[in-house]
Amino acid sequence: RAGVVRALDALRAAGAEAGGALAHAAPHAAAAEALCAHGDLDGALDAVERGAVVFGARPDARSFTALLGGCDAPGDVSRVRASMEANGVRSAECDAVFFNALLSARGREARGDLGQVSDGGGEQQERLREAVESVLHEMREAGVRPDEATYNTLIAQRAACGDRAGAARVLAEMVGEARLAPGVRTFNALLSLLSRVRGAGEEARPPTRGEAAADATEAARLIDAMNAAGVAPNAMTFRRLLQACGAARRWSDAVALLDEMAERRLRPSAQDYGDLLEALENAPIIESDVVAREDGTAGDDDGEEDSEDCPARREAYADELLERLRADGHDVVGGKVVDRRARGGAGKAAARGKPRRRKPMRVRR
Repeated sequence: RAGVVRALDALRAAGAEAGGALAHAAPHAAAAEALCAHGDLDGALDAVERGAVVFGARPDARSFTALLGGCDAPGDVSRVRASMEANGVRSAECDAVFFNALLSARGREARGDLGQVSDGGGEQQERLREAVESVLHEMREAGVRPDEATYNTLIAQRAACGDRAGAARVLAEMVGEARLAPGVRTFNALLSLLSRVRGAGEEARPPTRGEAAADATEAARLIDAMNAAGVAPNAMTFRRLLQACGAARRWSDAVALLDEMAERRLRPSAQDYGDLLEALENAPIIESDVVAREDGTAGDDDGEEDSEDCPARREAYADELLERLRADGHDVVGGKVVDRRARGGAGKAAARGKPRRRKPMRVRR
């Protein structure tokens, strides 16, 4: 953040010497975007306002799109909208990118602190519905058509509240009325509905064995749909599938997914391995799991948790996961999986390149 502020001050000084080189909204919008990325909405608002007052750079839609990305507390969206009004920027001047950012910000505000943790219950879903309808109405009034990103945002928001029926309705509208083809982000948002915590607050609980098995079956159906549509999975797709496998105790399927990631030159993240190890630690490996893997089913579907444990099999899977994560450049430090390259200051791993041809995903049922 300090570096962004220093760079902005230097640009302003250079602009003043050049006689108005910063009398455009773009550099101030870029500064606002960088400050919002560091969680400094106050500094971002100041950057936009100073650009307008000191340099006469009237903020545009991009400026407020950047500011909306930094809204993560109640009242933040209202502050940005007030700045828009003060600077005379109307909705009719904005494009779909702005409205998608507004949709995301209003969704975060409506979900409150629950976010991606639980289904939030009916009250949270109703708040989200009202916020979404408000933005979509304004979007229509401005003559802006919802695009693929709009529908992906709507589905992701419904998923964050655990609203499966709402997500299905949005998908139906996207494919039917809007005639837009679902992409990888659409499928990832739908996959994020699976193996979630059920309930909210004190009533929150992990999915039962039966619920997790049903989620795993639904994941297989979504992957079939992805393959049929010719949509290639990305790293987030595999993360969602690994989470579903962990919740359903389908450990051999999880290992098969890790193998497929390697074939596609996708490197599992520290979070991927951490989620699997946590699921392995919290859910006992039972004898019915062994049978389930051999006959291709998900095991018992009565919704009850089993107590019979198989320590040897648990240890074997844990050892395999530890071996794989170390081979992929991760370590376990203080009980958490961390990226060895990031610890060494090398930053994120460089991309390994794209596979030569698009392959359909292999899904075991």
